[in-house]
Amino acid sequence: MSKTIFRRHHAIFMFVLSVICLRAAEPVSSAGSPKQISCVKTKAFQAYLAVKIPGMKVSSAGGIGRNVKAFSDVATQRSALLLVLFGVSNDDTVAIDNGVKALTMPFAYQNNDGTFKCPAAGNKKIGPREIYGEAMFIGAAGEAALVLKDSPYADAYLPKLLAYKDQIKRWFAHVIAIKDEVLSADRDFCNRLAFDALAFESFGVLFNDRELIDIGEAFIRETLRMQAEQGYYPDNKGPDTSYNAVTVWKMQVCSLYAGEKLKPLMLNSIARAMAWEIERIDSQTGAVSVDDNVRTGKGQEKFLGHVKDVNFEEVAYSLFYWEMLGGDAKAGDLGGKVIAYMMKKYERGGK
Repeated sequence: MSKTIFRRHHAIFMFVLSVICLRAAEPVSSAGSPKQISCVKTKAFQAYLAVKIPGMKVSSAGGIGRNVKAFSDVATQRSALLLVLFGVSNDDTVAIDNGVKALTMPFAYQNNDGTFKCPAAGNKKIGPREIYGEAMFIGAAGEAALVLKDSPYADAYLPKLLAYKDQIKRWFAHVIAIKDEVLSADRDFCNRLAFDALAFESFGVLFNDRELIDIGEAFIRETLRMQAEQGYYPDNKGPDTSYNAVTVWKMQVCSLYAGEKLKPLMLNSIARAMAWEIERIDSQTGAVSVDDNVRTGKGQEKFLGHVKDVNFEEVAYSLFYWEMLGGDAKAGDLGGKVIAYMMKKYERGGK
């Protein structure tokens, strides 16, 4: 989200946040397996989306984020998922229309081998080390389709996404052919494993395809295996509060659709990773510690020329979901504080 948009809505969001924090949170039961939309309908997540969604621009062609003016890469289209989540949870068909348009737009840029063009990288051939960026998008499309499938909007919108079934299957055929190399390349980056897992699992469920589900579970089990003794999911062989949160968020989504044998293993693992994450968030200010981070917050890496900071929004998403999945009534409020901290940081020029 741009700094301008956050400044514009800062006062509104802070008012909503104050209402959330002042009201006593209702106890949430962790029993059973909630549908994903129940994780989105919590007060804190809805307050965030109410500010986020009005600032999300979708071009007439369906481009979103850095693809609004011209197609750059497929990964950025994954943010269209938020439009679908907001639309379904608020009966907003304009948001759903835009979300579905943005999630189908990249198929116009698909290569014959199933991968997608990437002008941002000079349209070089996509190999096992780069496939995770495409998995981000495919997983978002699958996640959106599953949410729509369980909603009153299934008949109107699900066929629009599944109209690209053959092209989606072409992507999977390509990745399956190189899955061992993908697993090897992504093993040291748990967030990538989680994105890979969600792509396979979501469409495995949608297509009732046992092979896709099994491969998704293999990526999930590898993510569980890589978890550090301290609880975090490592990225680049170390801890990182930003990437751990991204992994947790996607693992939470995967757990909603996982088989009954795998689900409890996942929830136990996720609980450990969330405990590690929450310990590193200031409960008063929402500041996320970067003291031990190996990838973000201290100038370690750049993306498209910009130094990587903590992805505060996705840290908040992990907390928003954990309010429901972990039965942690305080997690949603903490996620709101993380967003408020991010906005204040932007207002100070990122300092």
